Amino acid sequence: MSNVTPFNANAVNPDWPPIKATPFPFIDPAHIPRREWIFGDHYVRKFVSATVAPGGTGKSSLVIAEALALTSGRLILNATARNVARVWYHNGEDPMDELQRRVTAAMLHHGMLPQDIGDQLFVTSGRDTEMVVVSADDGKPRVDNAVVNKIIAELIGNGIDVLIIDPFVSCHRVNENDNPAIDLVAKTWGRIAQQANCAIELVHHSRKANGNDVTVDHSRGASALVDAVRCARMLNVMTDGEANEYLKDIPNRNRHLFIKVTNGKANMSPLSARPWWYRLVGQPLPNGDVVGVVEIWTPPKQDDDISDDERRVIIDAVRGRPWRTHHLSPEWVGRPIGGALGLDPDNADDKRRIKAFITKLVKDRVLAPAKAFGKDRKEYDHYELAGPDLLSAGAAEVRGPTSMAGGD
Repeated sequence: MSNVTPFNANAVNPDWPPIKATPFPFIDPAHIPRREWIFGDHYVRKFVSATVAPGGTGKSSLVIAEALALTSGRLILNATARNVARVWYHNGEDPMDELQRRVTAAMLHHGMLPQDIGDQLFVTSGRDTEMVVVSADDGKPRVDNAVVNKIIAELIGNGIDVLIIDPFVSCHRVNENDNPAIDLVAKTWGRIAQQANCAIELVHHSRKANGNDVTVDHSRGASALVDAVRCARMLNVMTDGEANEYLKDIPNRNRHLFIKVTNGKANMSPLSARPWWYRLVGQPLPNGDVVGVVEIWTPPKQDDDISDDERRVIIDAVRGRPWRTHHLSPEWVGRPIGGALGLDPDNADDKRRIKAFITKLVKDRVLAPAKAFGKDRKEYDHYELAGPDLLSAGAAEVRGPTSMAGGD
């Protein structure tokens, strides 16, 4: 006997809006439209992305530089625009004269002239133009459709490809700890992105991480924002440990001037374990002001840095048999690794580098500790390849922070 309650057509309220189940329209996969990435693997047309960082980290400086890279097509950051794009940067906090300082300083630092961006860049201030898409009346969040429609009209009318909202808190008037309310705000921006056929970036503050790196879980307020966006990244200042490693040869080092960008959530491209690094520098203006701008910074090569090609030859060298873990053994895993990389396992400096490579390979799950019998039939600690197909581990790392782990 079925437990399903018989359908009663008379119970359907005629005032309810229609909802229709639609059969899936299968089409040839070759004819499915490709995702329209606009910049790196973070800005994508018809979707919302987010940047999460503590105050003073340089997130506004970063998105301004990205806006200039997008509008000029110039390679001034670690990613390039797929095509020259039109960008609308809306800062909900600073006055227009401050935004003029920041944009102009970034242009000067990167050697850009007004004709390099032409009429591609739009900048507005929340002090002159509020863009509040959701408000709370009597505690109930409501979408301001008049504002939403005006934003969509401006986006379409000006052919905007990317809209940056900085900061996120300026675009709503709801309790930021209210998950349903914040979900409504994020979904409203998703609807705007869809209807205006553009990418939307939300710049958001994080909670304090008590001295640890900020993750997407430190996004301030409700988790619904990060849950709703397709790509989310974090900005963190360099830690003391990283400063000791990277800046040891730099006098008067200030780790707070170095920021790293890492992925925290990605639904539309592979996650990367390797961050992008930037440096904050002061750019003088002819009026006497000095304004902070970002530029690419590359950490000095470390002993355990392994390129994709190096990882490939290492895997080929150790494939097919277990290798001993002890460095005094003639069957030490460092010997085939050294041979593959042109390093001498009996040279002290080369041996130190080989050991650093081994530690890195174990950490990356390319090599795995194991037990195996030696020629004397005694059991020894060995290393062996952790899986049959390991090149993808290295390939994902070299892409930089772009994003998607598959699913929410």
